[in-house]
Amino acid sequence: MQTAPGRRGQWPAGMTRSNGALPGQPGHAWVMPARRSLASRGSVSRAGLVRRLRANTKVMPGSLDAGRHDAPAASQVTPPMTAPLPDPLEAARDVGRDWVEAAYFTEAEPYADSQWRDIILPFLAIEATGIDLGVTMDLAAGHGRNAARLLPLAGVLHIVDIHASNVEICRRRFGDDPRIHYSPTDGVTLPVPDAALSFLFCFDAMVHFDSDVVRAYLREARRALRPGGHAFLHHSNEHRFPGGDFRRHPHWRNYLSLSLMAHYAAKEGLEVVRQRPLDWNHDGSDIDGLTLLRAPRA
Repeated sequence: MQTAPGRRGQWPAGMTRSNGALPGQPGHAWVMPARRSLASRGSVSRAGLVRRLRANTKVMPGSLDAGRHDAPAASQVTPPMTAPLPDPLEAARDVGRDWVEAAYFTEAEPYADSQWRDIILPFLAIEATGIDLGVTMDLAAGHGRNAARLLPLAGVLHIVDIHASNVEICRRRFGDDPRIHYSPTDGVTLPVPDAALSFLFCFDAMVHFDSDVVRAYLREARRALRPGGHAFLHHSNEHRFPGGDFRRHPHWRNYLSLSLMAHYAAKEGLEVVRQRPLDWNHDGSDIDGLTLLRAPRA
C-alpha cells in the first residue's frame, strides 16, 4: 500500500528531504536545515507568527503554596490566564493558505489509484454499508484527483475547496459536465441547501484541520446530508500534542483522535458506522483515522 507525500504543497515546516525518497518509502529521512529562523518559514505569516509567540509565552499566575500560606478569600483569587479561543474561520484560513497553487497536488496524483484500491474502497464497502453516491460532495478537492474517481460513481458531484483558484483548476480539468457543480467554501460551511447531499467525501485534507473546524463541518454535515446519508472523513489521529502548532507535528497533522471524532459526531447528531486507524507514516504510529458517519434516518 502506498500513501502520498506528507501533504499538500510543502514538506513539514523547517525540513528538507535527505534524498530522493518520498515519505513512507525506504531510505526516506527528514533533515533540519541549519540556522533557519521561524520568521523564514514562508508558510507562517508575520502576523500569525506574532500571535503564536504571544499565545505561547503567556505567564500563568503563581500557584499558592498551601504549606506556607493561608488560602486567600475567593474574591482575591485571580482567574487563570488563557489564550483566546481561535475563531474557526481564521483557523480554517490559517491551514488553507498553505495549499494555494501547491506543488503537492501534482506529487500526490500518481498515488490516487493505489489509495482508492487499498484504503478508500475497502473501508467504504459501498454495497455493504448502503452508501448512496447519487449526490456527492468532494470537500477540499484540491486539483481534483479524488473527484476524478468519484465522478464515475456519482450522479451529481459538488467540487468544493476553500480556494477559488483550486475550484477553477478543477473546472478546467473536468469542463462543463452538467453533473458537476463547482463552489468555493469559506472553510467551515458546505455550500449546499439543507438535506441536499447523499454522500460527503473528504480525503487527505481534514488531517490538517483544527478541531473547531472539524466540529463545524460535522455540524454542517448533519444539516446538509439527507436522512440516512453518509460522510466519509479522513482525519488526524495525532493526539500526542494538545495545543501545539500542527506544522511541528509529523506530516502536519492537527490535534484529533478517533475517539474525539466519534464524540464530536455524536454531539452533532451523527451516527458512527465504522472507524479505523490508518498508518500513513508506515511506522506503526497510526497518525490518521478513517471515519464513516451516517445521518439519522427519517
